[in-house]
Amino acid sequence: MVMIVQQIPNEFKKMLDDGVESDTIEFKAAQGEDGLGRVPKSIYETICSFSNHFGGNIFLGVDDSGQILGLTVERAKLMRKDLILAAQSENKISPAVYLDVKLFCSEGKAILYVYVPNSSQVHRLNGTHIFDRNDDADVDITKQTSRVQKVYLQKQNEYSENKVYPYADIADLQEKLIIRVANSVTNSKTGEKPLIGLKPVDVLKALGLYKRSLESGTEGITLAAILLFGTDEAIKSVAPYYVIDVLIKIVDEERYDDRLRIQINLIDAYSEIMAFLDRYFSEPFLLDGTTRVNPREIIFRELVVNMLVHREYASPYPSRILVYKNRIDFENANKPFQPGIININDIRPYSKNPNIATVFHHLGLVDEVGSGMKKVEKYAPTYFGGQPVVNDDEIFSVRLPITSDGISRQSHAIKQLKTVENDGSQMDSITIARELVIKSMNGDLSAKEIYALVSGLNITMANFRDHVLNYLLQHNQIERTIPEKPTSPRQKYRKTAQN
Repeated sequence: MVMIVQQIPNEFKKMLDDGVESDTIEFKAAQGEDGLGRVPKSIYETICSFSNHFGGNIFLGVDDSGQILGLTVERAKLMRKDLILAAQSENKISPAVYLDVKLFCSEGKAILYVYVPNSSQVHRLNGTHIFDRNDDADVDITKQTSRVQKVYLQKQNEYSENKVYPYADIADLQEKLIIRVANSVTNSKTGEKPLIGLKPVDVLKALGLYKRSLESGTEGITLAAILLFGTDEAIKSVAPYYVIDVLIKIVDEERYDDRLRIQINLIDAYSEIMAFLDRYFSEPFLLDGTTRVNPREIIFRELVVNMLVHREYASPYPSRILVYKNRIDFENANKPFQPGIININDIRPYSKNPNIATVFHHLGLVDEVGSGMKKVEKYAPTYFGGQPVVNDDEIFSVRLPITSDGISRQSHAIKQLKTVENDGSQMDSITIARELVIKSMNGDLSAKEIYALVSGLNITMANFRDHVLNYLLQHNQIERTIPEKPTSPRQKYRKTAQN
């Protein structure tokens, strides 16, 4: 892939012109012995200290006064690759840090700009040393107990994903999901999988999902762990406001044509949302250079992952995806970092839930922080026919206009919706499923057997359980055969006397 060398943006140019290093700005000559450019060893101390502090900006190819020395373009490209690999490997900094590294040109000279995001975790250099930023210095605080505790406390208070639930137990999590992630974690240098064979609690500790609260002294499973791996009951207990609502409003804009409403673990939520959206949009392929790509898959993957990874889980606002005839709106609870309408090229990567983001990275769903929205900008105009609009506010939103200029086409599911409208019926698939179950049930049936009755409607099992089975139970249209043991593996259902 060709890297385009851009002129340095004005906000960064001003930092260089001011020529002052601070607790968020660092200049490094990075010339190397041959004067062409080399990653200085000291940069890892700065990355570590910025991550542990409040994030920061590093300029390579610049002296201590902000004067540009420059790097060769080819050497800068190699330095960028080396930096990203080293920061993500955990061999240099642990846990891994996800950097935004850009190549800029100023005064006819190339420089590298490194943005280090604030992190929810405390990072160590070479597995042992903890650095913090003090004015323009990187300070090793490893043996300063009070300062180390202060850093840990700051991280726990700043990120809701770090909240510790001391009474939560491994039984509140789905072990199969923990094992799936453990099998996905790979050391980028050796190819080894260091988490395979570990106990579930040790996998959580390695992923930063089991912590000790320095405020209360208690230790336990974090909110992030429960959101990623939790049972439905555990998730509803710790995050009652967390819900994802996907509404298809192509025909009936006042109500909806079809709906997916879920409150399940984030890993399965991703799969269910993607499967639901895929039903309503065609799947054309494009050639990007010599590579065949699926723009629908890329756009939805990036926006759905962004919704799950960056949501503010302490907010009562539901995450929503609204699909209209002429647009798609993604809405998500948020802590704004760049308030207002923003240009995607100007988005500063800021992982609001770094532990959750790390797990999605191991699953292969997150690349570099900030790269996802750029893919949306790249493919959305071709696929949907319009430029995406991003608003970073208390509710983070992305609007994808749908016009005739795009190559997306109505899927069979949308055509079915329009056929239903022409027949005068406004029933969505959930309503149809409820009626079909009552008409088709004969004798005592298990939940799976009832689900098979509506298999042709493409309703997910979670949606069927929440909005069909439970609805019919609550409205006394069906009943359990073993009412005193609702969760019995031998449980079956039958129609009530009134049916």
